[in-house]
This record gives sequence, structure tokens and C-alpha cells, in this order.
Amino acid sequence: MTPKLYFITGSSGIGKSTIIPILKSSLTDNFDIHDFDEKLTEEVAMNGSLLDAWRKETTTYWIEQAQKNQKNKKSTIVVGLIYVSEATEINTDISISFCLLDASDKKIRERLMGKRFSTSERIAGLKQATGQTPEDFIEENKNTMDRLRQEVKKINGFVIDTTNDTPNETVTRVISWIKS
Repeated sequence: MTPKLYFITGSSGIGKSTIIPILKSSLTDNFDIHDFDEKLTEEVAMNGSLLDAWRKETTTYWIEQAQKNQKNKKSTIVVGLIYVSEATEINTDISISFCLLDASDKKIRERLMGKRFSTSERIAGLKQATGQTPEDFIEENKNTMDRLRQEVKKINGFVIDTTNDTPNETVTRVISWIKS
């Protein structure tokens, strides 16, 4: 199999971070697996106005890493909020495949309220970092998911509905996609 770059994208609350350790333990050393946010700094995390520029720079970084890995006959998997439109603007000769982790809006809301906004401290942290309430964040997150759905559909990317999946079931489906 020719080494490729696999971007696995989705909005907050979809389960991206949860699948990374499972992917790492399930795939061979022929895959270099990363969380897109490994390069996130506290400064960017605490200042939402810096996120767009940071995300574009980081997308470029991961494409460059994939090109290095390709020379070593390794594929690269990056899991995070990655827009097709931003990745395809970057001039590269490596093959890029996209997978969208999707779920119903209701399920994403449920996951966010159960995890990210489960304590008053977390809600205060959200307000400090973004100026948003949980409701504002969830609405913005829904818009992000709508954009991701449109962009992935436009390129005939792979979509996995995780609404009723366990993380292990999602990883099994991701691996089937990678090996197809």
C-alpha cells in the first residue's frame, strides 16, 4: 500500500480524541498517528481569534510531516478539526483522504453537555477562553459540523455515523476505511 495522509475530522463532541489511543494500539508501526491539537498552545487555546490562522499553519505542518513519513514508507493519520477546503489549498504531492466522524446534532449536544460542560469550572473556562456560553458554543459547533458535512460530501469523502457507536466500533470502521 502506498503511504497516504488520512485526515479524520469532526466537530467538538464527536469523539476524535477518544479514538486516538485505540487507533495507536490497533494499527502497526506503518502508521504515524497524531492528534491535530498536539501543536496547540495555551495562548491560542485562550484566544479564539488566533484559532483560524493556527489551524491553517498546523494543517500545513501535518501535510509536511506526512510527506516526510511517505519517504520512510509510512502513512500518517491526523485526527482533529481539519477543513477539506483548507487542506486542499496546500500544494502537495501526497495523497490525502478524508473521513468525517458524524453524529446527530442531538447526540453531539448530549456528549458536549455530559463532558465539556459538566461542571461550573468548565463552563467558566469556556467563557474565559471564548466569551461563549455552552449554548453559544453548541450552536457554533453545529455550524462547524454543517460545514464539515458539506466539504466532505463535496469530495466524496468517507463518513462514519458515530451516533450509536462505542469508540471501539468507530475505530473498527475507521480501520476498514483505511484498508479499503
